[in-house]
Formats: sequence, structure tokens, C-alpha cells
Amino acid sequence: MRTWIFGVATLVVATLLALAGAEAIARTALAVRQTRPPLDDGLPVLQEPDEVLGWRNKAGSVVWPGRGEDGGKDIRMTFWADGLRATAPAPELDRPQVVVIGCSYTQGWAVTDAETYPWRLQAEFPSHAFLNYGTAGYGTYQSLLALERYFAAGHDSPALVIYGFIDYHEERNVAPAGWLKALATASRAGTLSVPFVSIGADGNLERHRLDRANSWPLRSHLASVAAIEDRVLEFRTRGRLEQRRQATDRLLLELQRVTRDHGSDLLVAILESRDEAKEHVVTFAAQKGIEAVDCTVPNQDELQVPGYSHPDRRINAHWAQCIGDRVRGHLSPSTGDAK
Repeated sequence: MRTWIFGVATLVVATLLALAGAEAIARTALAVRQTRPPLDDGLPVLQEPDEVLGWRNKAGSVVWPGRGEDGGKDIRMTFWADGLRATAPAPELDRPQVVVIGCSYTQGWAVTDAETYPWRLQAEFPSHAFLNYGTAGYGTYQSLLALERYFAAGHDSPALVIYGFIDYHEERNVAPAGWLKALATASRAGTLSVPFVSIGADGNLERHRLDRANSWPLRSHLASVAAIEDRVLEFRTRGRLEQRRQATDRLLLELQRVTRDHGSDLLVAILESRDEAKEHVVTFAAQKGIEAVDCTVPNQDELQVPGYSHPDRRINAHWAQCIGDRVRGHLSPSTGDAK
């Protein structure tokens, strides 16, 4: 009996020592990634869950404090129903519409209402209602889904659809491990689930429902658990990142198809991108008959909202002018009539 008890005790001790050793190795060798605070840490949450889009803007008005050189200046962000960022003091939707889709740059993250580029466009073309569906964290696919929801709701065909592109959308579209891990801590709303696309064995675009990075028990306490979980996630999402360029090309074609099927025009506005990705989008768009305009700013990294790491009002003013020059080709600023 004593021999059996001794054997069990030895096994337990050996197992505990092995686990302790594995934990020590994990902490030393992996220098476990510190969890970053959410982008909205200490601020009112802007997102709410959506069973198709993953998340969307939460209706209401919030005020964020200005930081750094903008200290003491309130940043007011207003959201209407259906995830729309305000483009005017009040919704006036009984006019021909222009739909604007994109990510936080289009939403106007940490930019007060009247300084976002969609609001500025609305002020220039008052005979049309500019609907800003821009949402922080979205890629091309979620923007496409938001546009399809707009059409499914029975709205009249918009005079124009504007898609604000940044090169990070390529990665977001295919949801690799790195993006899923980032979404786990990006918002105080909790771990965000995201829809994504892939290229199937037949070369066609495949749509997938929501995916997310799971949080295993003890992850926040044991580096070894966190390391194993990360390896499992990377294995489960292997091959996704390599498809990002091809998948994004297919999504641009889908945006073109959907807008054409509803008698609308599509304008792709490149808001920020590395040169290689930008040149690809411009070339691909030209080959496929998609209208695209380069609205990037050379010194954009220097023109950020203090403390919020996003383009400020000066960049939004540039985008509004750059995009507005193209919008005039579709609408008349004096009458608002579609050309």
C-alpha cells in the first residue's frame, strides 16, 4: 500500500515539476506577450455585437476627451441608427443617397463629427444624403456586407458608393491569427468575432461566418497555456494570410458587381497605403474598370489625433477635397443631380 502511495506521489510531484519547468521555459523563451489595453480604454464603448458583421457602431452620442495639445477640447462622436456615423446635425434621409463604407478612417475615430470627411462631403453636396457606414476595424469584406445589408433593406439605389481603402484591409479580410488575437483585446466591448473570406480549391471566393480567438482558462496566468493556445490558433488559421491580396482583389470585384447590379457607381478612395499595395490597387482597378483615386498624404504619420493614433481633421479635410473632386464627376454640387 505504501509503495502504491509513494508511486502516485512521485508521479504527481514529477508532473508538477514538469509543468513548472515548462512554465519557466515559456516565460523565459517566449517572453509572453503583454496584453495591450483596449483602444477605447477608459472611454465610452462605440461598438455592439452584430451576428453578421461581427460588430457595428452603437447608436448614441459619446464624448471623448482631447489629449496632448488638444487637451480640454471635447471630441464628440454621434451615431445614428443602423450603425451610421452622423454626417449632419440630424438625419435627412429623404433625398438621393451616397453610401460611404470603410474602417475607422472613414468612421472618423477620435475625430469630432463635423471634421470627418463624410460630414465635409455632405456639406459640399447638400442635395444628397451621405450615409457613413464606416466602422472601426472593418476590412473590405465587412464593408461589402454592410453595403449588401443596405440594399437588402430596400433602399433606392444610391447615386454613388464610396469605399475608403487602407492596406490593412487586406489582412483583415482573411482573418489570420494575428488579427484574431488583436481583436481579442481591441475593444472594451469584449472579444470581437469577425467574418472573413478565403480562396477555395476551385479558385473561387468563399465566405465564412464569424471567427474569433478563444480564451483558454488560465491563459492570463500561465505563459505555457498562452503559448499553446497561440500555436493552436496559428495552426487553425494557417494559409489565410497568404491569400490576402487575391481575396481583396475578388472583394473589390464583388463591390463592383453589387453596385452595378443596383444601378450605382463605385469609387474606391485610397486613404492610406504602402506604395506597393497602393500601386497594385490602382493597377487592378484600372484593369477591371473600377474607378479609384489616390488620396494618401505623404506625411500622414505626422498628422494624427494627439493620443489616439488616427488621422486628424487636417487629413480628413484633404480626403474630403480629394474625394470631392471625383464626386463632382457623379453629382452636381449646386443641384445634387446625378450626372
